Amino acid sequence: MDAQVDWREECARVSEAYERWWDAVQADTALALRTYLAVLDGGERASDVYPELISRLESAVLSCSPRPIEDGGSQQW
Repeated sequence: MDAQVDWREECARVSEAYERWWDAVQADTALALRTYLAVLDGGERASDVYPELISRLESAVLSCSPRPIEDGGSQQW
């Protein structure tokens, strides 16, 4: 849950940085762009963490699942 919250907060930061870049006066656009790109990198890193955690969770759940027992052609749980 924390990873999703972190990701959503990073998305909000990216959106805010983009707006600042978009609204920047000509003299400030270079700095605003660099700031936006740095924040975008942070958002990308946060977005990489969440799927990795979900993948680990899926693996853990699947490893704990009951396996069918084969008994003369029929399966029992």
